[in-house]
Amino acid sequence: MRRLISIFVLALVGLSIANGALADSPKVSGQLEIDARAALDPNGKDSAKLYAETLSGRVQLNDTCEVDLEAVNKYGTAAVTRASVDLQRDRVSVDAGIMPLPFGIYNSQETYTSGLIGYPLARSGFGAYAVGWTLPGVSATANLPKVQITAGAMDGRAYGDWGNSSKISTGAVRAQTYFGDLIVGASYRDGSQSTQQYNSYYGTFYDARQRVAMTGVDARYSRSHLVLRGEYIHQHIVGETCDGAYLDAYYRLPGVETVTLVGRIECLTEDGEFHRQLVVGARYTIARGWSGAFNVRMSNEKGDYDWSGFGGQRVLLQLYHVIGY
Repeated sequence: MRRLISIFVLALVGLSIANGALADSPKVSGQLEIDARAALDPNGKDSAKLYAETLSGRVQLNDTCEVDLEAVNKYGTAAVTRASVDLQRDRVSVDAGIMPLPFGIYNSQETYTSGLIGYPLARSGFGAYAVGWTLPGVSATANLPKVQITAGAMDGRAYGDWGNSSKISTGAVRAQTYFGDLIVGASYRDGSQSTQQYNSYYGTFYDARQRVAMTGVDARYSRSHLVLRGEYIHQHIVGETCDGAYLDAYYRLPGVETVTLVGRIECLTEDGEFHRQLVVGARYTIARGWSGAFNVRMSNEKGDYDWSGFGGQRVLLQLYHVIGY
């Protein structure tokens, strides 16, 4: 499948170059995002760090073709998380290159602008089998009346939300529909994935390829100053099942456009253990391109995870700056 994807990507790049040659003046835009975070722990395990730097750009060659690029430096690991070509014809668009896995309504970039510090456990708490991957592949989207359907085939080295990597070969499909202010969707992914496993006999690491299948349903409601977003994900991993769900809420105070109240309630069942977590906080727009956020996170666990998951009670702080051009 990798060879087929490579041939398709090269063909699409060739078409995009041909389209670009016909464009009068390609439009170029981009931005640099800087994310600094701190965690205050009641047990004295406070921490602060420059969490991530993200450089992204877009070149719109003409009305039907654009190129998206993104590079991230996170947890000391730098990676290209987006390098794709998008061609649009009538109601159909085709993407090829390095891109996010088409699963669910969630966009990891929203964690910077929403005021919720950290990703939902249902999407990131499955460890190596999380949802938020970017990897080489091809996807096609059909925009039908009231229905949008996306299908993709992906294969190669993948980059995760937490700076981790894996080898993934998978197919994914997503469909969503609209009811006024409500978006409802469903996603399915089935394929294989490799993670490094330790062989105690030989004392070495090796790649173990395992089958991973997951199903998700999601909804998003937005109206005036309120946004609600929720998702349920069921995973099947080599005979074991994992389940997770979350509900996010954002409320921008009327008359106080610089302040957004945020909250998240979530749960995760993994390896027979049940985890639940509540997050409340706020985001404040300091100035153009600058924002700050604080979250109070309460969990039923006593673990020592950094920015998301199973950390007892902690206060998380974030300073975010974006420079656009």
